This record gives sequence, structure tokens and C-alpha cells, in this order.
Amino acid sequence: MTNKEFAKQEWDKAANAVSYLKSSHSKLDFKQHCIDLLDGKNSVDYFILLITWTWNNHLVELNGLSGLTHWAIWTCCEDYPLSDDDEYPVYPANVGEFKEAVQLALDDNYYAIWERLGLSDQEIKDLSQ
Repeated sequence: MTNKEFAKQEWDKAANAVSYLKSSHSKLDFKQHCIDLLDGKNSVDYFILLITWTWNNHLVELNGLSGLTHWAIWTCCEDYPLSDDDEYPVYPANVGEFKEAVQLALDDNYYAIWERLGLSDQEIKDLSQ
């Protein structure tokens, strides 16, 4: 399977999942997706796409995660295109760093995520109130 075929397959899976969530007015159980990712039950590609589609299109409510933290996880890693035609998804350059950010979210360690984004102690304190 080529990178492009793999990207299309993962994109389609995520698109179908997000469409279902949107049509059923479900919440995205983000913590369960975190657990499944870290346990190896779903692929990084699928997980990334679910996050980016949800974030970029505001398609479903997030359960158990603030919008800022959701955004922070995505920005914890640099992106690069998986295919050269921009039709298919992006993928984190540093998967280990991305999984570390997911673990912080799972542990409700929002302070550490915000700190990684360069927020000052005062800014984090203000956000936490």
C-alpha cells in the first residue's frame, strides 16, 4: 500500500466517524480515544484526523477536554503533508512527542500542556480560574 492509498484509507475512516458523530449529535469521548491510542487500539493517523476534523470544523462537542487543550495537543508537534497533493491528511513529525501530549491530556495535566505552549504562570493561572 502506498502512502497515498494509506492516507486516503485513514482519511475516509475519520471522515465517516466524524460524519456519524455529527449526525447523531454525539460527543467525542476524547478520553476514550486517548486511552485507545495509547493502548494501540487505533492508529495515530485515525486519531489525528478525528482531532483535526473536529477542531477545524467544530463538528462535535468535545467530552472531557477544553478547546484550548485540544488545540494545544495538536500544536505540540510539527506537521508535514503525508501526500504531496494536499488532498490527504497531515501527520505529526514527532509521534513520541504527540503521544506524550495525549498522555498529559489523559492525566488532566492541562498545566503541563499549556506550559509547553509557552504560556506564563500568570496566564495559566488566569485560564484555570
